[in-house]
Amino acid sequence: MALKMIVDPAWALALTGAVLVVLVAGLIGAQSSGAQASGSGVNAPLIKAAPGGMSLTIEAPARLPEEIVVLNPHGDVTVTEFFDYFCHVCQRIGAELQEIAREDGNIRVVYREFPIINGQESVMLSRLALATYNQGIYLDVHNAFMEAHGRLDFDGAVRIIQGLGGDIRELERDFRDQQIIEKLQANVDFGVSNRLSATPSFIIGRNAMQGYPGREGLLEMVAALREEQAQTGN
Repeated sequence: MALKMIVDPAWALALTGAVLVVLVAGLIGAQSSGAQASGSGVNAPLIKAAPGGMSLTIEAPARLPEEIVVLNPHGDVTVTEFFDYFCHVCQRIGAELQEIAREDGNIRVVYREFPIINGQESVMLSRLALATYNQGIYLDVHNAFMEAHGRLDFDGAVRIIQGLGGDIRELERDFRDQQIIEKLQANVDFGVSNRLSATPSFIIGRNAMQGYPGREGLLEMVAALREEQAQTGN
């Protein structure tokens, strides 16, 4: 099976020792290459909007949690969505899933970036979104990216983050962080281990599925899981 290498010279510093690959069938993988960025562009700012064109040298871990919980962190049922910002169905159903969780008040929603649709562009948006997590605006950025319906380039995505109050220095620091690459790889590995290879995909309790079951279908699955938990005491 042929592999498409995702290595943009402009991102060389940010990739620091990682190579992202996308299978033609649609699965993304990341492997450590141990390669180091070199050449005159090494110290160039990654994000053009960085104040004064400054090259940022601060290095700190992104410290991402194992799960990105966006709603009801103490909920009794967990719904995990795997998505890509270029997924048209994800764009349509995202607001509905959040609405269901808010109305219920006890559905714990976990987001897993699953950038498998549009190669380099999908990976770029996922990396930018995750790079805002520690600024507390991840969900707002996620929603704004989805509302753009795939009509986003790098600079446009950064402008959205700025408009939501994002700090560009922190954004650049965390965008460069190797942990974000590892997070995307972990998401893909987790999805593949559950036989998920498309977006949107969901894990509800112990049930993994590709595609969105709809509002009623989702609520039925949540109700069935709660009934099972009540019977087993788990």
